[in-house]
Amino acid sequence: MGQVALIVAVVALALGASALGISVANYRPSPAASPGIVIAHATLGSGAVPIPRLGHCENISGLILKINVSGPGTVVVTASILVTLYHSSAYYAAAGIYVSNASTSCPGAEVLAYIDNGVASGTYFDDVSAVGSFTVSAAGTASYYVTGYDYSTGTDYTQGGYMVMVGVFYPST
Repeated sequence: MGQVALIVAVVALALGASALGISVANYRPSPAASPGIVIAHATLGSGAVPIPRLGHCENISGLILKINVSGPGTVVVTASILVTLYHSSAYYAAAGIYVSNASTSCPGAEVLAYIDNGVASGTYFDDVSAVGSFTVSAAGTASYYVTGYDYSTGTDYTQGGYMVMVGVFYPST
């Protein structure tokens, strides 16, 4: 099995295992198949927490993905979050979601969960995924977060929950 196929299979296994509540944190594939690669995951399996209002980019749930890296390289983090949008037809409900290596930073491109004004009032759900790529310079534990902000108008607001984060470390050498 090729290195990329192995990584895809392990990420799929991690996501499936997390859905069942099984932890595979800091799984190390066979050294012969993929030397130095490390995979870790973190989950938030229940509840909904308010997404901070615009101007206050923060870690949405307190969920932290920690991955032990063996030296310099790149960590690619994929996060999936269920965003609940509480919507009144006169306003719009929206949340920007990011993957970050800092708990109060919203770097790079946002992934948007959005319900426009004029759409029927109600509660809507949007499962969004965000990806971030981060350079690490030395061995140690690297931490990653799902961050974001709510920029709904009027009485509309958003919450996040049921999160899954998967990180894959690719060593430089």
